[in-house]
Amino acid sequence: MMSTGEKAETKTSLEKASDSQLAAQSTVDSEHFDFGGESTLPPPPTLTAEEERKLWQKIDLRLMPILSLLYLSSFLDRGNIGNARLQGLETQLDLTGNKYNIALTMFFIPYCIFETPANMVLKRLLPSRWLPGITVVWGIIMTLMGLVKTYPQLVGARICLGVAEAGLFPGVAYYLTLWYPRHMLQWRIGLFFGAASLAGAFSGALAYGISFMSGTRGLLGWSWIFILEGIATVVVGFVAFFVIVDFPAKADFLTPEQRAFVVWRKKYDNSSVGEEEHFEYRHLVEALTDWQVWMHMSIYMSIITNLYGITLFLP
Repeated sequence: MMSTGEKAETKTSLEKASDSQLAAQSTVDSEHFDFGGESTLPPPPTLTAEEERKLWQKIDLRLMPILSLLYLSSFLDRGNIGNARLQGLETQLDLTGNKYNIALTMFFIPYCIFETPANMVLKRLLPSRWLPGITVVWGIIMTLMGLVKTYPQLVGARICLGVAEAGLFPGVAYYLTLWYPRHMLQWRIGLFFGAASLAGAFSGALAYGISFMSGTRGLLGWSWIFILEGIATVVVGFVAFFVIVDFPAKADFLTPEQRAFVVWRKKYDNSSVGEEEHFEYRHLVEALTDWQVWMHMSIYMSIITNLYGITLFLP
């Protein structure tokens, strides 16, 4: 049997050992935090408002130009068939009746179907491989579209183009959420989406310049529009392989302290609204039954209908 003094001494020893372990663990935790999976980063620094502004500007300059260029290429390639129609596409492929309209429609059907599956694939692959990869693929499809000889070949190429392009817009929207807090996303997605306007601004002038190649190597102007713009897209895709960074924790263009700050800022961005919540089907139901979602869809469809009408059918 232990005496009262021995018990007290043993208890004191155990408490001291426990306190020592906790202190050691606290020291380890205070030195390094595991942010972003594989990377172990130092504790996030305290930045002034000016330092934080410069940090986000640095990230913007790295990510936004190439992402916008990808979407510009995407919108240019899906809409250049309107310019190709003016350069002999309808005549050479005998697009009588509703054939031209069907060729246009066959892009959008797989485009809508494969958007969600494409993002599911993105979550299993690296953004720096998936986004440039699909860009190269649809650039190759676009180039080969300039060599089609029949109407079925054109329809098949448009279907493949829709499948390949489906992953870009939702993929970039998801990718940006890995970098920016909620309140900073609107501006960045707006910049990215604005690239479509740039495509519409100079696509006509670009097609006009390319049309002077009509007859070169036995190909009409419409073929060269597809071929040259497709090759340009492939080049952009290869450049994106070296520019796009997967995650903030792996961003070698940032210092370790800056990486820690970005990951920490994003990690605790949603803490006040339950960041640790897991997906439940009721969340999907709530989104689908929210009248504001349907209102935004209606507004967007009203805008995009006119946009594609002008791009694909005028003059």
